[in-house]
Amino acid sequence: MAAIICCFGVQDVVGAAEGKNQEFQYSSVVLEEGFTERLAEKMGIKLSVARSSVNWAVKPAKIKKSAGFRKKSGGKVTVKIHVKPKRKVWIGVVGDNTGKIYKSTTTGISATFTLHRTDTYHVFVQNHSRAGVQAMGYYIK
Repeated sequence: MAAIICCFGVQDVVGAAEGKNQEFQYSSVVLEEGFTERLAEKMGIKLSVARSSVNWAVKPAKIKKSAGFRKKSGGKVTVKIHVKPKRKVWIGVVGDNTGKIYKSTTTGISATFTLHRTDTYHVFVQNHSRAGVQAMGYYIK
């Protein structure tokens, strides 16, 4: 099991674990300049540990994220989302107070993120291309 975590200007330890050849990145910036966000679900915090389906249209320079859910330190979030057509996107988990853990991809990810801080988290897809993408799959919180 190998993971690479990049931390920029953050003192909290955040990690992600998955199978071989997974490279995750971390950003303390929740919403980068030039991007706008759209919630894919109604606002609020969901407390259940359930599998949630993802079928999101994500426009260029947009970030779409799930409703918030509370996770304790040491909790895990499993994300299996693929995108079509092949375009550069970031897929991962963002905490309201901890920043992003993500993988940059053009096809999708299948990963389990281990969270090292109690926070309200969202699964997200951030489109870095100049065309829209369809993100499909699920996450387990």
